[in-house]
Amino acid sequence: MEATGNTGAAIATVVDDPLLKTFKSHPHQAFSAQDVVKLTDPKTAKDPLKLQEAASELGRQLAKRVEQGDLREVAPGSFKTRLFFDSERMIEHVFLGGMEGVLYAFECPLFRLNIGVLSAFIVRDLKKKDWIVTVRDSTLGKDYCLTHRLKDGTYIIGNAAPDGKVENYLQIPGRYIAAKHLTLTITGEKVKVEDHNTLDGTRVDHLTPDGLSRYSELAGRFLKDTPSKDQPNRVNRGRFVLKHFVEHHQNFEATFFNAVADRLLLAE
Repeated sequence: MEATGNTGAAIATVVDDPLLKTFKSHPHQAFSAQDVVKLTDPKTAKDPLKLQEAASELGRQLAKRVEQGDLREVAPGSFKTRLFFDSERMIEHVFLGGMEGVLYAFECPLFRLNIGVLSAFIVRDLKKKDWIVTVRDSTLGKDYCLTHRLKDGTYIIGNAAPDGKVENYLQIPGRYIAAKHLTLTITGEKVKVEDHNTLDGTRVDHLTPDGLSRYSELAGRFLKDTPSKDQPNRVNRGRFVLKHFVEHHQNFEATFFNAVADRLLLAE
């Protein structure tokens, strides 16, 4: 469950905490403990023995910050700050590539990859234990679902036509997508993403545990109150989210609401 609290107090905590301030100053970059020591204490970093000792102590501090929810370990020994779309902290996001870090790891049964001008929602089917990929091209107003479902494994996603030479290659054609844009590794609900140092990068968005619970509760209410024939209609879903915002002043992103509603429908 995500920690909640006063946003102003959280900002003050970051300002008063030199370690968190260092990470917030480079929000899309991942650091090892040695990287942080070199950045914050160049004098100590000049001595290899002192650098090793300082990094070892700092590593323990970073592990604590991961437990507290301030940082995320995106690869073994590599940490970055957690970023959120809004003060409600329901959707976490990160930018990879484009001269930034290229690795990210998280755990969630649904997430969104933003590649070039496309958004791809990847949703886990609770019954079949595999994943459905739905792609949206906002420039064309076009949605489509890949016929190939994803199981546990490693996949290369890119713009090129598959030639059979790359195992588990998924073609998602669109502008600003490289031939081999990213590597996606799935193990259960654990997900790893590696951008291939692309110029335009990749953005990953996913719900926090608290966000997943709240979106699922709201989507469940929508499905319960809506006739079966009207449940897939995105206009109806959008109106429901808007009505909830007007009545309760709680803002839910419509695209993630749709993904959660689809996930619940798959489980029926």
